[in-house]
Amino acid sequence: SQCPVRSQRHAPRSLNAAVNVWFINNRVDAAHSHAEALRALPTWAVAHYSMGEILMRVGKPSLAATSYEAALRLQPFDQHAYYSLAKAREASGHYKAALHDYR
Repeated sequence: SQCPVRSQRHAPRSLNAAVNVWFINNRVDAAHSHAEALRALPTWAVAHYSMGEILMRVGKPSLAATSYEAALRLQPFDQHAYYSLAKAREASGHYKAALHDYR
């Protein structure tokens, strides 16, 4: 399905729709919606962070770490993103990097 994101002002609605899809257990559509949002708005840190959350929930911590890193490049002081990045790195077996991010 097509993502309704076409401008920044519609982005939160798209994110909410993707999260709702996730909670009804349709992970593929949730990831697809986020991928569409990221293509439309690649500088939207929240979409990168949310994609990381989805990837963690489906057991892809290495890919999730990449999404969290993208979010942090856009919003470098986001403590939630650092914590989530640390969890993803820890789950991927990158303990030293995880310890750095937890600090």
